[in-house]
Amino acid sequence: MSQPSPQEGNSQQGLGSRIHAHFARHGGVELDLSNLRNRDADLQRRARIAELFLTGEWGVELETFEADQEKERQQESET
Repeated sequence: MSQPSPQEGNSQQGLGSRIHAHFARHGGVELDLSNLRNRDADLQRRARIAELFLTGEWGVELETFEADQEKERQQESET
């Protein structure tokens, strides 16, 4: 099987790695993403989400998480 050319990238790499490799071949690029988001709105949204967890309205049930993971691992190893 032939290896992909550097321009094609490696299909085994993740998308972020392939994007990075693409721009690195072209000398890189500077991105300023700070202006794309409204930081005050982000902070307010995060505060609302945190409040939902703190009041118990939202939560996470992890009671059987590890047992379920082990069961899935065993099932995968059997196939």
